[in-house]
Amino acid sequence: MNGPLPNKMYQIKPVFCLPDNLETSSNMYKMKSIHNTSFQASNPIKDENTVALEKTPNNEYDDIHKRQKIILQQLTDLQNQMSVFRERLSSEKVVPVKNSRSVPDIKPNTATMKPRFEEGGVIYDVVINANPKHPPYSLLAINKLWGDKLKVRVNSHVHSTIATFPKVNELFQVLHDNNNNGCSQSSLNITLVWKETSGPDLELITSPLHHTAIRGEVNLLRYLHRHLQSHDDTVAATRLDSLLDRCHGLRHASTAKEKKAGVKAANAALGKGQWLGGGEMGVADVALWSVVKCDGDLELTQSLQKWVDRCNNAIGIGA
Repeated sequence: MNGPLPNKMYQIKPVFCLPDNLETSSNMYKMKSIHNTSFQASNPIKDENTVALEKTPNNEYDDIHKRQKIILQQLTDLQNQMSVFRERLSSEKVVPVKNSRSVPDIKPNTATMKPRFEEGGVIYDVVINANPKHPPYSLLAINKLWGDKLKVRVNSHVHSTIATFPKVNELFQVLHDNNNNGCSQSSLNITLVWKETSGPDLELITSPLHHTAIRGEVNLLRYLHRHLQSHDDTVAATRLDSLLDRCHGLRHASTAKEKKAGVKAANAALGKGQWLGGGEMGVADVALWSVVKCDGDLELTQSLQKWVDRCNNAIGIGA
């Protein structure tokens, strides 16, 4: 191709047209002043932003006050709801004092947040892990102790850590078949799991979420007793705790000297009475009876041997 080339091969019409001169301002964004404009200088210099702000009604402060009132009202409602929940969950009475603060009127031997197994129609489920070498015989006496207040349903299972089926499970199953109620009629469901535990103590799990275990058979009895019995007599409650602690010590006695001392203390506590707890079989009797039944090497006195026979007859189990 001979000759000069044209400057433009194609010509396209512009999509939009820009002005020749663009007006630019020194400020990229224009904002209203948030400062208080009530104070004015003697000769104020007003720019275009100040003039526009004076012409426009300023309602930001009113909106802030409105939002603050709404938030304060919500906080007040939450405080009232928490007060209602506190009154429902606590049986303590709040009394005023001189410094305008409120403190609870604490009463001795009064539990504030305890499950009422005998009230409310709520079914409570607990899990007990027990070693078949150290069976918790006290479970066999629950219906005898609290039959009028507590309806118990017991199901036993064997964990995979147990190689052979424990014979003691048959004893628990037979005795509980006649006393088990339907799940809807029971107020306490106990799942007894036979498994290898560390030591002779059982593990009572009351909450599967926290998995907090209460260790020891005497603590199981203490837990049930404190939720089912009133504790108006401080002296009797202290004596019961002392007896339960002695039973726990006898369960963990490893030498003949320690066992002999534990039996001597139990014999002294029994004295000439028929039962440890008074005129009828109580929690302390069940705790000590379970220890004696688990440990066949204890050398019992004549009084304690007669006491064991009375426990067997009352609970309905042979020697």
